[in-house]
Amino acid sequence: MTASVTPMKKHAGLEIRSAMCQVRQLTGMTHRALRLYEAKGLIRVDRNARGHRLYDQKTVSRLLFIAEARRAGLAIQDIRKLLAVGDREGEARMADAAQSSLMARLETLRDQTAAILQTARRLGLSLSEDASAPRLAAAG
Repeated sequence: MTASVTPMKKHAGLEIRSAMCQVRQLTGMTHRALRLYEAKGLIRVDRNARGHRLYDQKTVSRLLFIAEARRAGLAIQDIRKLLAVGDREGEARMADAAQSSLMARLETLRDQTAAILQTARRLGLSLSEDASAPRLAAAG
């Protein structure tokens, strides 16, 4: 799960934090998603004097990981666990844990697919085992 991040501008050696609209463009997330991940404790966000959210590079990187994990089908509770691994043991360990989690998910999906095919056969239905051509037809 990798994504490139446009480096945030630096001024006189200090990182300039990004506003929500910039982070939305970088991550492809909606305002609602950004607020949800903050409310769920997946990210911590600073605020300026006017109360607007400001995102640092670490938070943007975290959001990019969250976006990739969500696209891969991971639930928020699973992502929270992966982020905790990253916080404790570093990003390399977090990536390993994410891969393990996805492999377990894949195995579960394979088992579920096999169970559906078996049930369909018992019912006398013919299902294509080719995932690119799912169709349901009466066996005949």
